Amino acid sequence: MKKITFASVICMAVITTLLFTGCSPLGSKERHYKYEEGSLERHIEWLDLDPEQCSIKKISGEGESDVYEVSTDKYNLDKELTFYVFRNASSNMIGAVTWYWDDNFKDELFYAIYPQEQWPSVLQAHQEYAPDFEIGPLTFYEDMQSAMETTDKIVELYKSHGFSKDMIPWSHVQGRYTDTIRVDGVTDSQYYLEDVPKELIYQALFESEHLANINDDNVDSFNSDYYKTEMEKYYLDWAVEKGLVDIYSKFSYEDRLEIHGYGWDGYYYAVVDGEATDEAEEIFTDYDGTLPYSSFYKLLKRQGIPVEGDWYHYKFTGIDGKEYEFGYDQCILEADPVSSRDASDTDFSRTFNNFYYICDGEKYIFGNLKLEDRKYNRANIHWDPFVYTGQVEKMTGLIVTSTHAENNTEVF
Repeated sequence: MKKITFASVICMAVITTLLFTGCSPLGSKERHYKYEEGSLERHIEWLDLDPEQCSIKKISGEGESDVYEVSTDKYNLDKELTFYVFRNASSNMIGAVTWYWDDNFKDELFYAIYPQEQWPSVLQAHQEYAPDFEIGPLTFYEDMQSAMETTDKIVELYKSHGFSKDMIPWSHVQGRYTDTIRVDGVTDSQYYLEDVPKELIYQALFESEHLANINDDNVDSFNSDYYKTEMEKYYLDWAVEKGLVDIYSKFSYEDRLEIHGYGWDGYYYAVVDGEATDEAEEIFTDYDGTLPYSSFYKLLKRQGIPVEGDWYHYKFTGIDGKEYEFGYDQCILEADPVSSRDASDTDFSRTFNNFYYICDGEKYIFGNLKLEDRKYNRANIHWDPFVYTGQVEKMTGLIVTSTHAENNTEVF
């Protein structure tokens, strides 16, 4: 039985929706209830259980929101099914608060039917709710196939126990969490300070990236060409946004055109000193001209500025005579200073790349802020491998905008 923390007792959208529509998660047939509306027993009845046949124990303390541990042997599993019923609240637009009962019944049923030791590596549980599928950017296709095959297995497991697919909890398919080394259960953000493996660099960039949602409408059809194509589009869109040439170049040029704005806000092309670059050059920018590292490299080459290296790591001499060096491998991994405070063994902190550039041998995050002088807060994290327009102008004298900024229209 998994531990429940009161911080994790939050509203689950699917249960909330069902509750306010008056429809049981176990079916939409007309129900006749024995217990008073709003009571704990009524909610247990709503789950198609007899409260008198359940063990019910209050586990919340004095002054805390009500939480009850409920156990039942109705389902003839290897052991009793234990889940939690708890008070939750929602408010409307004018601030009126409504209290209602919520539960993690479906999540606990999932663990009972599909024990965690049997899960493939793509199925991960970071909270006390149902797991999500997590995909690595460098193992994308293997992980995606594993996720799709696992959904088939889950449907079959539920059928074998006599449960319909609407009993399967909803889940997400997303980029895998990176998670740095833990010290006493809390993320140690100072571990990956140099020589970060490429796998972790990409993984931190891909972390929690949306790929798909799985629910009772699509769980039994998720292993299909349609969902494979949908997830590939999000993957490609992410690679273009970050400028990861080694990933997006595996797709056709036509594919890269088609995914414009699929999951991201949209990409555009660089405009240099008022002249738009050709879209075939693929010098991608965001709406205001910010350049991924690879696009900055392409821009330097296009403008005839001597540059040493390749799109992944390069250096050049600026108009000020200083030597600048940029690279996707010039980063450290840092835990998000906000979410790391609440990290636990099962609830991971977000982990970010903190990118830096080198100027005459010194490491800088932004402007005059040296990497070694940074403070541990969100304002001192250079989240993405991007070069901003002001910095480009300072180093090269070039004024870079985007086709969006010039035309105030998208390029497609």
